[in-house]
Amino acid sequence: MRFWLSVLLSVATASVAAAETVLRIGTRLLPATEAAPFTSILLPSSLVHHAIYDTLTLVAPDGSVRPWLATGWRMENPTTWVFELRRDVNFSTGAPFTADAVVAAIDFLLSPAGEAESVGSQMRYNTVVGARALGPHTVEITTRQPDAILPLHMMFLRIPEPETWRRLGPLDFARAPVGTGPFVVERWRDGRVALAAHRGSWRAPQVDRIDIVMIPDQAARVQALTSGAVDIAIGLTPEEEPAIAAAGARLHVHLKPETSFLAFVSTKPGEVKDVPVKDIRVRRALNHAVNRQAIIDTILGGATAPASQISHPQAFGYNAALEPYPYDPAKAKALLAEAGFPNGFALPILLVGGFNNFDSVYQLIGIDLAAVGVNLEILRNTPAKQQEYVYQGGWPTLGFAMTSSMFDPLGGYRIRSCAWAHPYHCDPAIMPLIEAAQVAPTPELRADLTRQVMAAERDNPPGIILWQSPGFDGVARSVVGFKASEDFIPFHALALEN
Repeated sequence: MRFWLSVLLSVATASVAAAETVLRIGTRLLPATEAAPFTSILLPSSLVHHAIYDTLTLVAPDGSVRPWLATGWRMENPTTWVFELRRDVNFSTGAPFTADAVVAAIDFLLSPAGEAESVGSQMRYNTVVGARALGPHTVEITTRQPDAILPLHMMFLRIPEPETWRRLGPLDFARAPVGTGPFVVERWRDGRVALAAHRGSWRAPQVDRIDIVMIPDQAARVQALTSGAVDIAIGLTPEEEPAIAAAGARLHVHLKPETSFLAFVSTKPGEVKDVPVKDIRVRRALNHAVNRQAIIDTILGGATAPASQISHPQAFGYNAALEPYPYDPAKAKALLAEAGFPNGFALPILLVGGFNNFDSVYQLIGIDLAAVGVNLEILRNTPAKQQEYVYQGGWPTLGFAMTSSMFDPLGGYRIRSCAWAHPYHCDPAIMPLIEAAQVAPTPELRADLTRQVMAAERDNPPGIILWQSPGFDGVARSVVGFKASEDFIPFHALALEN
């Protein structure tokens, strides 16, 4: 902890000496792939991306799609969309942003190299098959099958400057990225990113510089905030609020566009007696066994609510008619006995360490499950190994901590259904409904079918459905314009006041 604070204090001293407006951010982690634009779409690993790149669209707090680099769009036919692009936008090199940049990004994502990227995989899942420029600021995007909400899916398409991308290649570009966002990377090393203002950005920045430092330890992030070594501390917990308030800062609470759940590996080889979560009665029982509201009140500061589905209210096709599983340990015990497990069973799960509140949350989940005879065994895992299991299978446990959704609930079925090469959960009965929703010709029909999918999955749960994930960030009194919601931080709006 002392090492990180000494680094941060030296940064602060240098900032004052330089007489620049420098905003300092402490975060739990930075992306291992640096500023590669297509590897991750979620916070906190994508934190720096929000400062460097822009996407075609953005999602508003109510879940509606907002213009961003694209100013408008229209469906020409069920498999063809035309996007009108913002004019007078320049990359940080001074090169103009045009339709060719959008085409170049999509061409790469559809290539064998791009398919391996997270965004490339998602692009193919959304059945995008091509793009072409119809003019300097007009681009046509085609899909293999109808996608009635393609503008929503374009919220994850970050646009790098194509000439620099071609010249450097993906690996070197990640170290020297060029985007249209309000900041550019000056240095990226030793767990620290130094960003300088891109004054020519269409999103004009309010500060001269941003320094982002990786501080893995939460207590160290809090101390950095309260000591003035950083202005914003990303990823805290409600229990830190008194110390933060005493230092004159505030705890910014927001709901992320994701739903937390304990995923079951119901496709694991073996009989039901060896893999109890294969039985739907067991999966329902475990949903009744967990007192979500008590955990939310105890650990999460009451910042969220029990979820009724693996989606959230801002998502397209969210089913507001569904109710969360009620806490009913007696019913849980009865269902377990009916399934042949009157004495319960051992439930080993994988937990990736370092995430806010995860240990405390899953300890309380374990206490609730123990009350109905189920012994939750928590095993530690690394993010890299977790990804390996997702993409290659071979899960060694019966479950793992998971989040899903973003703003299209159907996106989660890319890996949470029989359509995935190595699914951890496969319900053949729901597949026709998912497939019908994906090719619905109108947004209205897609929304209705998505609500039906949510209802069907609620009855046949792939895990213990928990809650929409809350986020807690510490913000100094001097910071103006901070907002972390809809998984986007408006770096251009951040300012410092004396």
